[in-house]
Amino acid sequence: MPPRKRIELSADVRDALEEDLKLSYDAYLRQAEDFKMKLALINRAGLTVQDISEAIGVGKSTVGDWKRQGEEARDRRRGDRSGGPGEQ
Repeated sequence: MPPRKRIELSADVRDALEEDLKLSYDAYLRQAEDFKMKLALINRAGLTVQDISEAIGVGKSTVGDWKRQGEEARDRRRGDRSGGPGEQ
């Protein structure tokens, strides 16, 4: 396979593409975090880690990790909205 030719972009186009890529990545991270928060909420509502694991087809240890990360994300977001320590 011949080497690919590098596309020359103006600085403005390159900056716009880089910004779009960053925004897309930030949205991806936010969506993954939202999923983990939902998973933690579903667990609190009564589905076990085993139930969730079987429902989505991933291992229990992964579900457990995601649940913990979802709880941490929820706590962090709640802290971001509070007016200060102890206020909710």
